[in-house]
Parts: sequence; structure tokens; C-alpha cells
Amino acid sequence: MTVNVKQLMEAANAAVPRITPAQAREMMAKGNALVVDVRDAPELKASDPY
Repeated sequence: MTVNVKQLMEAANAAVPRITPAQAREMMAKGNALVVDVRDAPELKASDPY
């Protein structure tokens, strides 16, 4: 059976807990979080303020 992107996203969203930006900042401040930037090159370039 072929799995489409929507199904993959639904499965990922069901398996990974969501947190708010405030919760992420708190976890980072406590040192018990690893933040991984998964943006690709075009996304990084689009968000570069320089």
C-alpha cells in the first residue's frame, strides 16, 4: 500500500508531542532540550535577516 504525505504527517503528529514556543524556551533554559533546525537551504535563506 502506498503512503501519501498526508498520512505520513498524521502518523508523525500522532507520535511526536507538540510543545509551545514558551515551553521550548523553558526547556532550553534548563538545558534539557536539543533543538535541531531542519529547514532546508531555501528556507534558511528566506529567513536570513542579512
